[in-house]
Amino acid sequence: MLLFWIQRASGYLEMMTLDDDENTATFLIEKLEKLLEPLPIDIDNTTFAEALADDFEILFLMAQYGSEYWNSLEESFEEFCIRHTTLPNQLIADIPHAKKEKVTMWLKSLLKSS
Repeated sequence: MLLFWIQRASGYLEMMTLDDDENTATFLIEKLEKLLEPLPIDIDNTTFAEALADDFEILFLMAQYGSEYWNSLEESFEEFCIRHTTLPNQLIADIPHAKKEKVTMWLKSLLKSS
């Protein structure tokens, strides 16, 4: 489930920095490790989903084209770019691109189906 979500951001940092040495997946996995480190091993799905919804770095990757914003819950960054055929405005923001409640519900539904 986490690999699926991380894959949706593939190419984000590489495009933002124009540096092929940057790797979005590596960056997100490092952030994920730090986020999960203080959590107990026997964490339940709800607490796990809420922890990710609160602070997983992927949620703070923003891309905008016109009035439309990329949402990692709905499509991959690559699909967003292909749909618009022009490079989007990109930034790492201090607010998430999806609401916590929606992220938590999305994650819990993925956890149930896996």
